[in-house]
Amino acid sequence: MPKGKTSVSAVLKKYVSDNPQIFTSDGKILFCKICSKGVSYDKKFQVDQHLKSMRHTELSTLSNSTNSQQLLSFRTTQNNFNMDLCEAFVAADIPLSKLNNPSLRKFLFEYTKEIVPDSSTLRKNYINKMYILLTDKIKSVLKDEYIWISIDETTDIQGRFVANVVAGVLSQNEDLRKKVLLNVVELEKTNHSTIAQIFDETVNYFGIKKNKILLFLTDAAPYMIKAARGLKILYPKLIHVTCLAHALHRVAEQIRSNFKNVDLLISSGKKIFLKAPSRVENFKTRYPLTPLPPQPIVTRWGTWLEAVAYYAKNYKEFEDIVNGLDDSDAVAIKNTKEALKKPSLKSEIIFINSNYTFLCDVIIQLEGNNSLKKQVDLIETVVSKIGAVEGSFGVAIKEKLDNVLKKNEGFLQMKNICRAFSLSCVEEDYMEHLTPQEICSLKNAPLTSVDVERSFSMYKTFQRPNRQSFTFENLRKNFMIYANKAYENCEN
Repeated sequence: MPKGKTSVSAVLKKYVSDNPQIFTSDGKILFCKICSKGVSYDKKFQVDQHLKSMRHTELSTLSNSTNSQQLLSFRTTQNNFNMDLCEAFVAADIPLSKLNNPSLRKFLFEYTKEIVPDSSTLRKNYINKMYILLTDKIKSVLKDEYIWISIDETTDIQGRFVANVVAGVLSQNEDLRKKVLLNVVELEKTNHSTIAQIFDETVNYFGIKKNKILLFLTDAAPYMIKAARGLKILYPKLIHVTCLAHALHRVAEQIRSNFKNVDLLISSGKKIFLKAPSRVENFKTRYPLTPLPPQPIVTRWGTWLEAVAYYAKNYKEFEDIVNGLDDSDAVAIKNTKEALKKPSLKSEIIFINSNYTFLCDVIIQLEGNNSLKKQVDLIETVVSKIGAVEGSFGVAIKEKLDNVLKKNEGFLQMKNICRAFSLSCVEEDYMEHLTPQEICSLKNAPLTSVDVERSFSMYKTFQRPNRQSFTFENLRKNFMIYANKAYENCEN
């Protein structure tokens, strides 16, 4: 007669009898006492596979070296360990896949006596928990506080339009100023409508009261200004300020456009030593104490003016090196020599360096955490110094600065509010919609959008080649955890 099919209970009983210290069963489920989980038993290889798995092996080793009470204590702390481990890796910008490295797993197990989970376990079970805890923490930080919000957008390496929303607490007390990354959003297109939408959706998600949002910081892009104008209907106390660091950068761009000879020198001079080891060695040999020409990035605030300061200080050394190079070696050498032959070049460098390079220091100071008065004073200093420059070029630059500041209505409001802190003459129209308490909370208000710009610098770390497999939703959660942990560490 053919052999009958073995019953489930008999199969389970056989597995339990073969490994009584490992398995137990209620007649329906095969349960591993060491791993505290059910095991598939339809095929024998499934049970063998479980017994050979890394997690079971590590737990078996631990159970053999500890008594049952210690093992029970271990199991109660395993989830906390997993959560802390996941948070540490994300905060340190270490891909979770590194946890699958055998050497790292062995090291962590040996020194912590904790079972290291698989990266997929953390990704599936803990990232979302951390994100929920993060949003709850942000809600508690911002609850009942006066708030500033800053929004900007960029295009990432995969061609997505990405907008970051950064917020901070407005307080008279400098120690209570906190900032957080509220949201990271993929936009279908960038316009005033999408910016206003993510502003409103983010505020509603975190339960921030509309009358608590006093300040909105952006760049001076027309769609940002239009979005802010629309938001003022829903947020009656909102003051929109366009970034003052951006404003000074626009003045620096105007300076650059007025001095073509200096711009040619800077753009060509940096190329001479780019990927040219022999020229670099020649420069360092002849002038070891002189740094190489800087490589300004025109979109980075103030770097062009810093380059002007370099050539003002090291003009003679640089000219000596360039004149000793062969024109036929590179087009950059030829262009630089042509620039050096311009009779007006030296006087233009002197004019810019003596009148405008101070803007670099002002921009750096504006990027720091300054009081409202300090920021207003810095801009007043800029207005005074630039206004004192004579000549047609000086007048053109002064008009550019005046035009930029005149369009920044929010800054004019904040400037007027600043006067109230010293009992100076105040135009009441600027403050009629704010209470004294709300005005006091603006004492340390920022006037730049550098915080949201810095968030994009952090975002670039998630655009490395080994991070391209992220879906945007998973990238958003990981990045928000990473960025807010970085903000927290800076505050501490």
